[in-house]
Amino acid sequence: MSNIGDLCREFSDLEIASIGRLVDMSRLLPLASDIAHAKGKIYVKNNDSTGFVLVSKADPHTSYIPGEGQKIGLLFKKYEETLVDITFQTGKDQEGKRQWNINEVETNIQSWPIYLDNTDKVGAVLLFEWSPSFSSRESFQMLSQAAYEFFVGDLRTEEFFSTEIGTQDGLLFLNKEGKIIWANKLAEQLYGPYGVGHLACRWYYEK
Repeated sequence: MSNIGDLCREFSDLEIASIGRLVDMSRLLPLASDIAHAKGKIYVKNNDSTGFVLVSKADPHTSYIPGEGQKIGLLFKKYEETLVDITFQTGKDQEGKRQWNINEVETNIQSWPIYLDNTDKVGAVLLFEWSPSFSSRESFQMLSQAAYEFFVGDLRTEEFFSTEIGTQDGLLFLNKEGKIIWANKLAEQLYGPYGVGHLACRWYYEK
């Protein structure tokens, strides 16, 4: 199986420096997928700009997503990945749904732009695909945003993200002021014995 660098060199017009940047970022895709509770995929434009090539993907350890997986290196026409196409054109994230065939469950998807140089040109697109059984759209939006910012480097930390996140991990998201803005169900359960009934909107230092 070809790696992301080989696929970009063979099928895209990305510069060598941009390919190197994407290769480095792609190492974070499995963990970003865990954070988002979603399948993570990276697309680049093919050489003649008629479609997109899937150059990397990861399945989450934190959630089950129905549907068959697409193979790395597969070429998609623009109409097959409409959200990816719009994100390449506009540089803005997009939300939607899809169902590859009638035998698959419809899933939710969200696409995000990846900038690989100092211009405003979108070099690649990150797409998250999650199960419709997820607790709420608002919860996923928060997870997806955090996963995207982690992936592109805005939420990078040292030791916390050194290992994968699993189904047995409590997860808290805090804003810059230290207020908890989201907690998964396991985190709520872990704090339950301490008399904490609801974590969201509490300060992390509250007893």
